[in-house]
Amino acid sequence: MRNLIVASGLICILALVSTLFYNNNKNEAPIITTTILSECPLEKMSCTISIPNGQTLSFHLEPKGLPVMEPLMLSVAGLGAIKKSALKVWFEGKNMNMGVHYMLPAPINNKFSDQMIFKGMIPVCSIDKEMVWLLNVDISINSQAFKIQFQLKPSFGD
Repeated sequence: MRNLIVASGLICILALVSTLFYNNNKNEAPIITTTILSECPLEKMSCTISIPNGQTLSFHLEPKGLPVMEPLMLSVAGLGAIKKSALKVWFEGKNMNMGVHYMLPAPINNKFSDQMIFKGMIPVCSIDKEMVWLLNVDISINSQAFKIQFQLKPSFGD
């Protein structure tokens, strides 16, 4: 019985050393994310962003005014050959810790479309007039990663 425990321990140690050695010998360079801060008021109008690889993307958020506790739809067009699974979209509070709230991809009838639609909402019942939300869009293209960030301010009928 003691030999079995010792043998099992040795196998576990060998497996751990092998895993650590394998992971440390990968010659993969870490992917560096380029952040693009947009000054376009996406909560008021459609925005076009040029990313450093030469591609132009169009963003459209509905409904306008950034209502809280209402479904929002973000359309991203101009994706071309970008894999749809390479996009991630989420809201986060810029000046208040309100957590991260992901938008989920909506199905599109045409799988060859160069656009993608995301659905989500800002999940709070009331909002401070000074609150600023960030809408983040992560896009991976080949070995490049881009984070496009929009600063959004809700309107209160002003």
